[in-house]
Amino acid sequence: MNFNKSINKKALLIKAVSGSKDSIETKNNTVVFSFAKKPMNTKLFTRRLSALLLKNKDKDITFDIGSFLKNYKVECSYSLATIILTKLDAFCGKMFSLKSKPIKNNINVIYNKEWKDVVYAAYTTSFGFTLARHYQTLPVNYLGIADFVKEIKKVVPAAGNPKLKVKILTLADLKKEKMGLLQAVNKGSDEPAAMVVLEYLNNPKSKDILAYVGKGMMYDAGGYEIKPNRFMENMNQDMTGAASVFGTLFALAAMKKKVNVVGFLPLAKNMISDRSMVVGDVYTSSTGRTVEIVSPDSEGRLILADAIGYANKHYKITKLFTIATLTGLSELAFGDYATPFWSTSDKTTAEIEKAARLSGDGVVSLWLYPEYSEDVNKSSEVADCANGCKERNCSNGTAAAFLKEFCACKDFTHFDIAGTHVYKKHPVNPLSFMMYLFAINHFKK
Repeated sequence: MNFNKSINKKALLIKAVSGSKDSIETKNNTVVFSFAKKPMNTKLFTRRLSALLLKNKDKDITFDIGSFLKNYKVECSYSLATIILTKLDAFCGKMFSLKSKPIKNNINVIYNKEWKDVVYAAYTTSFGFTLARHYQTLPVNYLGIADFVKEIKKVVPAAGNPKLKVKILTLADLKKEKMGLLQAVNKGSDEPAAMVVLEYLNNPKSKDILAYVGKGMMYDAGGYEIKPNRFMENMNQDMTGAASVFGTLFALAAMKKKVNVVGFLPLAKNMISDRSMVVGDVYTSSTGRTVEIVSPDSEGRLILADAIGYANKHYKITKLFTIATLTGLSELAFGDYATPFWSTSDKTTAEIEKAARLSGDGVVSLWLYPEYSEDVNKSSEVADCANGCKERNCSNGTAAAFLKEFCACKDFTHFDIAGTHVYKKHPVNPLSFMMYLFAINHFKK
């Protein structure tokens, strides 16, 4: 991505103007966004921009970001600039490709001097999200468990903030912490499970600590509940929750924000071997709670449960969030349009919805009914619970309730990004920017 380079007259020019109605018009080699409503609908705008960029992914583009910041009058120009730069960066040809003739297009972002600081800050923020999206797109033979750990340790110093610290829990550490669920999921893998802890405590004036727990299934074949071939596609992206959390922590540290956030990335692969977990197995979590395996393909909640237990044991967490590609039901219900979430706190729900309006993420708040927890707690006759319920109705709600049962923190929220994580349609790592804004807004109070 280039900034304020000489304008290529053959490149597609994208700009904004004030208008009487919301519209997108294309004339010759120019696309004009016109918005009548102020502040703009960022969720609608992000989808329209994605569609436009996908349609022109093989073209050079000149994007007049200054015209957008001037005409849209959004609540936060920095948020709009971050959304735009994150979207644009996804079309610069930096993603994984071994094609002999990969698509290469140049993107030139232009703006007046008055927007220099805003654009610089937005670009610094979006860099973390770009890294996360890059990891999300790598095949598992290029980014396994050990590869991801190595990459994180290498990249974290680039944030330029010693307050961002990395701790790696190896297999020996997982055994010491009695994280039996994470180990169980990974039993069929040819490399040991691990967990990455990203600690960023940079607000000594506050006792609050936010925990972001991201599902890090580097590949999910379903284990002995093997997935049909069509569901195997993009299973390398089953670690998007972990990538999203990484992007958020990196951006917060790079911008030196005064927040206290700890990220937990449990990493595993759900593969098949004579060691793999099978139906009827019972394993013990880091909290001491026992779990019967009734669905080897419901593995994400298992590794998250162990990470939640570790987080509550080692930190005084005040709010805990899980971000995961967890259930197919969420994708069926909401497609790639919105991320459903379940929260035990109305106040946290309101803060999430405020952050989502600025980040352009579609979110839908759902109730965490007490009956969900009842279903979870009576789901097994031989263990404290099972990793699935007899009734498959609202399997995404009972999955959220399963995770809540392992959380000692009363303020718990779960995001199911099973639909919104899809890279091909909307290539922005889901919820990274929203959770970034949530943290900043929370610690401003």
